[in-house]
Amino acid sequence: MSMTQFAYRTLKTIGLTEGYPEYEALSGFSRPEGTLRCCTYSPDGRYFAYASNENVTLVDANTGLVHLTLPTPAVHELEFSPRGNFITTWERPSKLEDGNAAKNLKVWRTENGELAVSFVQKAVSASSIQYTYDEKYYARATTNEIAFYETANMNTVWQHLRVEGVTEFQLSPGENYHVAVFVPEKQGHPAKAAVYAVPDFSAPLMQKAFFKADKIQFNWNNAGTAVLFLSQTEVDKTGKNYYGETNLYLMNVTANVDARVTLGIIVISAYITFEGF
Repeated sequence: MSMTQFAYRTLKTIGLTEGYPEYEALSGFSRPEGTLRCCTYSPDGRYFAYASNENVTLVDANTGLVHLTLPTPAVHELEFSPRGNFITTWERPSKLEDGNAAKNLKVWRTENGELAVSFVQKAVSASSIQYTYDEKYYARATTNEIAFYETANMNTVWQHLRVEGVTEFQLSPGENYHVAVFVPEKQGHPAKAAVYAVPDFSAPLMQKAFFKADKIQFNWNNAGTAVLFLSQTEVDKTGKNYYGETNLYLMNVTANVDARVTLGIIVISAYITFEGF
């Protein structure tokens, strides 16, 4: 059996292919046919999931056999938790017969297909549910706050991080429970980026205010102690960059480093871990 594998999706089918040295179709996988909008692997490589018009199918990635089927139609986005114990599905917003919004963001347990929790989510994103590295907690953004939950009690808010105007956040990937948040500039007020320890939200560990920032990308180091903020404007008023003006900032909560990184025009950033950072 190959140690590597890759998936491909066309307009009408999905396939799984073993890597070196076979480079052959995974024998146990029955290729689905029809409208297949999305597919993804779990981070640990245990599962492969794909969405059809009728349902979501989870496959054992080693054998290609169906593990279970989730009874949720017309899913447009899928995302697994870090250890593959949960999968999030997102459907287009819709209304129930009584006129209330249907809960279209759903979290399922991959062990048995149980629906663990569901929310109303207008934005197109299954990644709006984020987990700590050990899946002990998860979080999602609501109006002016980040709500934290324990996965042992997924329907009840455990802690609130109140941040006026917050639009983006990202949990750290390592054993250090941290969360980075972003508030875009508005009506002459600067944008803000900050890092908090979870669950001590009394004050940020580090924060920074700056202009020329409509949106942001976060890149954490593996330990969850330092994060790069790549800020971007929709339009570069200098005309130097088609993608808008970009700036890169670094915050390291253990080394107490808060700095702007000057590199010229930046399109993408990635965190490379160095000793001490």
